[in-house]
Amino acid sequence: MIITEPEEVVLPTVSVMLLSEETNFLSEIDILIPSYISGLQKDLLAETWLVFPMFVCDLRHPTGARLSYQIYETLLNIGDSHHYLTELPCSHHIQSLGLQQGSQTLVNNDILKGFHTSEQSKINKFKAPALCNNQHSIMQMAEQVLNQAVQTEQDLIDTTRHNIIEFIPNTLTPITLSHWLQNIHSPEWQIPTQTQKLAVATRSVNHREYTISTIDEISTLIKQLSLLKDESQKRSIAKRLSEIGKDNQNVKQALIKLLQTTQDDETLWTVVESLWQIDPGNSAVAVRRVKLIDLGIQLAGEGIALAIALIPKINNRFGILLQVYPTGREIYLPPQLKLALLETTGKVLKKVTAQLADFFIQIKFSGELGEAFSVKICIGEAETTENFII
Repeated sequence: MIITEPEEVVLPTVSVMLLSEETNFLSEIDILIPSYISGLQKDLLAETWLVFPMFVCDLRHPTGARLSYQIYETLLNIGDSHHYLTELPCSHHIQSLGLQQGSQTLVNNDILKGFHTSEQSKINKFKAPALCNNQHSIMQMAEQVLNQAVQTEQDLIDTTRHNIIEFIPNTLTPITLSHWLQNIHSPEWQIPTQTQKLAVATRSVNHREYTISTIDEISTLIKQLSLLKDESQKRSIAKRLSEIGKDNQNVKQALIKLLQTTQDDETLWTVVESLWQIDPGNSAVAVRRVKLIDLGIQLAGEGIALAIALIPKINNRFGILLQVYPTGREIYLPPQLKLALLETTGKVLKKVTAQLADFFIQIKFSGELGEAFSVKICIGEAETTENFII
């Protein structure tokens, strides 16, 4: 019996630092970026202490010049020092980058404190709402819910009328997924050479040497992982380790151990995806193959790919992950691209639709050895169907 898993909708976020035109509030943590560096018409004040998450899809377009990595890192380190996460960079280093640091501090400075309070209140309209569990901004959430309701109503009408979607049985020999475990696969199903694009901008220790604080954090997280019972906390730690633990053998071993011991499907796939990020070639991770998909049309000059991952479970059952993502220069899927999991009769078991700014869409489910299913990908009138046997 094929059992589909509930999907956790997660929209990509990036960390954003607020800039202000009120340069008279120059302080030791409010740093002036001259216009010749920013490429804008005015000098701006970088509020290094005020970094917050925003949805990628809410960022309209780039403006000004790209800051150098040294400036970018220094501004973040100044903000981190305000939160006691690191030491304040020396003033000579800040000045050498063309930045200007003020002498004002928050201590006994009511005017500067008032400015900070005012700026803090502004970000509520920009940042990703935490109470919405990393979903969408309120207006976009309402629009998405409405669209889903309309789509659900149409699906019910279609199901009542036919109990199937338009489906032409594919007479080609189905792909046997369990053969992939013995490295037996047809030429068009290749081992992916890289993970799909899942982020636009991040600040990660992968781009710099490990610090003592990073090593300490990794050690603490690994210890917590072995003691925790709550699956959601385990998933959070696995995701964090994938961000800071690239090329760290202790992180890989801890994640592999969790992969082998967890009975929770959502945790299982979170660990798999974390290992893909830090060690995609690890033999302990689910076997994965990818195929370029031809829908018979050009999608803005770019293509799409179907990736399928298979991981053995107990009692001849398998966890399966279907993912569709763009290839080439595009980072987003075309809106309204659909991915459907079907029974061999054509009955839809589960369907997902790409929205604006989706890096990928996916379906997770479980099935038994020898069980058959089909995967359909379509947009507009163009479609393709692939048949599989577990």
